[in-house]
Amino acid sequence: MSDNIDRFIPKKKTDRKFISPPLWMDRATKSAIVKKRKSWKKYKYSRNNLSYVKYVKDRNECTNAVKNAKLSFEQKVALESKTNVKSFWNYVNSKLKTRSGIGTLEKPDGTLASSTADKVEVLNQFFTSVFTQTEDLKDYDTNSVSNNFLNDINICQEDVLKKLNKLKTDKSAGPDGLHPKVLYEVRNAICYPLFLIFNKSIIEGKVPDDWKNAIVSPIFKKGKKLKPGNYRPVSLTSVVCKICESIIRDNIMKFILTNNLFTSSQYGFRPGRSCVTQLLEGSG
Repeated sequence: MSDNIDRFIPKKKTDRKFISPPLWMDRATKSAIVKKRKSWKKYKYSRNNLSYVKYVKDRNECTNAVKNAKLSFEQKVALESKTNVKSFWNYVNSKLKTRSGIGTLEKPDGTLASSTADKVEVLNQFFTSVFTQTEDLKDYDTNSVSNNFLNDINICQEDVLKKLNKLKTDKSAGPDGLHPKVLYEVRNAICYPLFLIFNKSIIEGKVPDDWKNAIVSPIFKKGKKLKPGNYRPVSLTSVVCKICESIIRDNIMKFILTNNLFTSSQYGFRPGRSCVTQLLEGSG
């Protein structure tokens, strides 16, 4: 599939100097700005009173157009913030300062890492050192375990197609290069092959090697940017793998809810429950 993407999907080079317009900019505002600039050039060339009066008029109209466009857009974002969270955060992020890359980091021996390779190694060492392995559950008290068992995970083509239909096409591709936009557009063609791959993976208990890879991005939390401990890793994994994981999770959740295996004190990873509902019940 990666070969076909390279062969048949056209690519467009973008100008790095191009600066996208503000989110609030509409067609009327653009026209007002262009009109103001033309009036200014005309006055700058002629330097007569008539041109100046025209420029002042167009400048004032442009100022009002920009002000009204900003106000209208911000009101719309505020009103739709509950139903369109993405639009809200896009606007918030557009107002923040430009994000900078990872600066110099401090090594365990106190020296500084400035090259890209050294910084990658420092962060990799730290993230590896704080990694927590799953505890051995062989001594778990089996007397408290339910007699109900989930023997099989059933995946059908309808499940796969349903997940493909819900893909967020504006998200990034994983390390395998399969972009959700591409997967969405060819969803009917790849539904059956993915159905076969998912079931084969579950039956054999094996995961494709591409699914085990991730693009790890260090995100700064707080404190000194020099300290690697002030960064947290965010992993970008295969979109196809996440589809399979989502279907497996749905099967597990359905089994647990059907057999009433959750305790009343279980609030994490449950639909309709959150930290807020837990606090409200605990304080009630």
